[in-house]
Amino acid sequence: MTRMRWLLCAIVAAAMPCLGCGIFSHHWHVSWQREIHTDSFDHVSASGMAASPDGGVMVAAMPANRRAPSEGALVLRLDANGNVRTLKRYDHATFPLASSLYDGEPTSVRAVASGGYIACGCDSGRALLLRLDEDGDMLWTRSFLDSAAVARLWVVTPTSDGGFAAVGHFYVREGSESYALIRTDSAGNELWHRRIDSVQFVKMPWGLCEEPDRGFLISADDCWFMRTDASGNTLWAHQWPEMLTPHLCPAPRGGCYVAGEWRDSTRDSWHVVTFWLDPNGGPLRAGSYRKGISASASDIAATPDGGWVVFGSVRTTVHGDTESHALVLKYSPDGELEWDHTLGSDRSKCVAGVAGADGWYTLAVQDEPPDGSKRLTIVRTKP
Repeated sequence: MTRMRWLLCAIVAAAMPCLGCGIFSHHWHVSWQREIHTDSFDHVSASGMAASPDGGVMVAAMPANRRAPSEGALVLRLDANGNVRTLKRYDHATFPLASSLYDGEPTSVRAVASGGYIACGCDSGRALLLRLDEDGDMLWTRSFLDSAAVARLWVVTPTSDGGFAAVGHFYVREGSESYALIRTDSAGNELWHRRIDSVQFVKMPWGLCEEPDRGFLISADDCWFMRTDASGNTLWAHQWPEMLTPHLCPAPRGGCYVAGEWRDSTRDSWHVVTFWLDPNGGPLRAGSYRKGISASASDIAATPDGGWVVFGSVRTTVHGDTESHALVLKYSPDGELEWDHTLGSDRSKCVAGVAGADGWYTLAVQDEPPDGSKRLTIVRTKP
């Protein structure tokens, strides 16, 4: 299918200021919003978002129908004005963001300083890196680890020397399981990989950040954190109980900002917990967002002022009915909550976002109405 046809297949809502309608409330400024449809996916679900040098974003998406992993992935690039610059459909064999191994779980996409993007996934049981140019065209793919195991990369990050690092799972077919941390050069050639066989650390990885000394911070489910040196050797591993899905983003002062969910056993509900994790593993000024019935975190990004913003959802009671809305939380550099904002229709969540240097935020808002459909809207907004 030609590129032009793909662009025509994108049915996008016209750019509009927020006038008390649409997905945002009236006290936020909205530059534009685009609802994404294609004739290839019945429902589209965003799996990752990265900022583009022109102020726009690259969005990696997949079919929201978990029964159809073979449908592959969608790569969408919007410029700073919300215009669709690229809309490409890759089949599963070319761009396997979703796979039969944990189909539909989060897959990472990141901008590369030299231009374009890096993504990761799994293809036929092999860990995979995918390098894209600024228009979303495939430059190269690289697979890793041997055929005696099943491997999948969950999170990837560019490194300061122009290469890449990625973390994922490594499953030996006889049943043992471990982490794999892979380091490559700028062309995706493997420099080294480390298998991490600690029983306590075989959880879903959610975050990966390079530190100033070129070591790495890794986060995983059940709030496990691990620090490595520049060669991938483990320096320490810590756990904070009762916390799930710890997402990471690099902090300007070193270490990383963290956002996840903490279980309140007294109310049988979940709340957002966020903090700065220093390079030695010590949390600073942990805060909990407790409004509503429960809240969750889907992504986190650093802001130009040295603080951070958390994207997720919150459940509330409205006139006796329970509703779920997308949520954005802004924290100052010292960890104080500066503002919170809910948006979207009932059964919506903010699955990804980026913070621009100009004070604007670009958000991926997923709506899941009762009819079973899933709508993806990309919005550029600020308070």
